[in-house]
Amino acid sequence: MPVPDAYHRLVASADIAVGVLLNATGTDAEYIPLAPRPFPKSTVCALEIQWAPRQLHFAGVMTWTEALGIQTQLEPLPNAVVARLNRGFEAYLTAFSNDSQVN
Repeated sequence: MPVPDAYHRLVASADIAVGVLLNATGTDAEYIPLAPRPFPKSTVCALEIQWAPRQLHFAGVMTWTEALGIQTQLEPLPNAVVARLNRGFEAYLTAFSNDSQVN
């Protein structure tokens, strides 16, 4: 699937970035690491098998930088879905931070 340049620019400027996969109803989501440690292409290919039955599609990117905090570039979504994605990304950031302190 083609990814717009705006996504690439946002990810390139981020300290932490994820791709957001979402189903059509906004009830199932998955965050795919893009920065600073993206999944290898082989891992993404293996995971795609799990995404098809869940009917996940690329919905955008979410990033975090020290200077700006959380930024998003998402397809148009209901506010409630965006709020859930933000809470999920905040939990992802906490887990990422804890993992970085251990490693």
